[in-house]
Amino acid sequence: MAKHLGQTPVLRMLRGACVLTLLVLTACRSGRVAADLIHSDFATDPRQQGWVCSDWNLATQAVGGWSADGYLALSPGYSPFWVSPQFLVPSSEFFCITVRSRGSVGLCGVGYNLATTWGRYPHTNSQGLLAADDWTVMPAQPEWQTNHFCTRALANAATCGIRLSGGEVDEVRVTAASRAEVRAWADATYAAMPPLHYTPARDRFAGLSRIRNRLQQRQEVTVVLLGDSLMNDTCNSTFDVLLERTYGYAGNTRVHAVAAVGGGAGVDKWAGDANWNWPRSDLDLQAAVVGQRPDLVVIGGISNGTNYAAFEALIDRIVGGVSEQFGYTPDILLVTGAFGPGLDPAGYADQLRMLAEQRAIGFMDLRSVWLGYVTAAEQQGVPRSHFYRDAVHANHFGKQMLGRALVAQLGPDPPRFFPLQRIGDSVQVRWETEPGAAYSLWSQAALGSASWTLVNTATATTDTMCVNVDPSREGEAYYRVSSP
Repeated sequence: MAKHLGQTPVLRMLRGACVLTLLVLTACRSGRVAADLIHSDFATDPRQQGWVCSDWNLATQAVGGWSADGYLALSPGYSPFWVSPQFLVPSSEFFCITVRSRGSVGLCGVGYNLATTWGRYPHTNSQGLLAADDWTVMPAQPEWQTNHFCTRALANAATCGIRLSGGEVDEVRVTAASRAEVRAWADATYAAMPPLHYTPARDRFAGLSRIRNRLQQRQEVTVVLLGDSLMNDTCNSTFDVLLERTYGYAGNTRVHAVAAVGGGAGVDKWAGDANWNWPRSDLDLQAAVVGQRPDLVVIGGISNGTNYAAFEALIDRIVGGVSEQFGYTPDILLVTGAFGPGLDPAGYADQLRMLAEQRAIGFMDLRSVWLGYVTAAEQQGVPRSHFYRDAVHANHFGKQMLGRALVAQLGPDPPRFFPLQRIGDSVQVRWETEPGAAYSLWSQAALGSASWTLVNTATATTDTMCVNVDPSREGEAYYRVSSP
């Protein structure tokens, strides 16, 4: 806070954790033409090219789902859906699905691995299909439009594929996507949303020294997200490529995101529940978590209930397993649920916070962040349904909210401000930075308003950044600085 002498209005500085960068993903960028992994205009029945029309039980439909006019024609919803031929993408790398469609169309990236010991879809006809898929549903549209969706090859996928469901699709193209292209797509998606204003506590890295040090030093890191389908959505939020930008990663050094998930799989299942009805190999803690050599394990979701003893048992198994096998102690971050049809159990956040303090591990109340965000969005006329793909799960907009919240939690400390200075007719807003990180300055006319105005976005080249603002434009202004 600072007040200037004379008639200069009061300027207040607030901190946040979001960024708005207007970028657009294209098929060709900087002269590089991406080779198609899949391309079809559905001029003929796609079964002839290896596509399969299937239902949730993976039963193949021999006819239907295609129009002789040259497009897929499916009723709204997830089933039946078209499954593409398989293609190769390196583990943890990305690909982009581009469709020309109308109606409400579902897009999904999937992985396959016949030899894996974890993460398989629990069905006898699965043929190596992995449970950790990446669904979204595009908003219903009456006219033909082109949409893009970026997704990844899973850490344990040998091959990849896509699913298409609902609406009508007359062309699909799948191309490999660089991490820069994924960030561009993520930013373009985020630009169409109300910005997230979340300021994490400055002590949020208490118990998370390993991940913090490795990120600051721009080292390879592996983050395992453990739990249910909501943790799968969080893993599919592009938080990894956003963290790479935030910390100034370069070259082939990666933040690796691993989804160790199963539908409805709470901590009691992962800690070892013999009555769990999925094959035990699908929830293989050793292969899916310990064997990934995690620097950070994020434990959360909406399927944990009040199994606090199972949390402790699970933490012990993870920490003990990694320590014994690899000789170091991984960080653990407990998070409350987000999305889903209802609230967390009474006292859930307090119990997890207390457990985190007792075990000297990290804690994040993701439920509160999400509730605050969707409440503010509703005040701006954006309904909660805008961020859901069904009654429980996030779409690509909702996943960006999850990803930006996680990046704020694991990102650099909120910037510290220097005293404001008058420079001629302007006032200089100046703050500490980390070189290579991007920062945005936002202004607000009334404290507490849901509306913030973007003043400036730039990447720091030194350890400080400054922006000159015109105080005469507002009688009183509030400012905050954010980093993606």
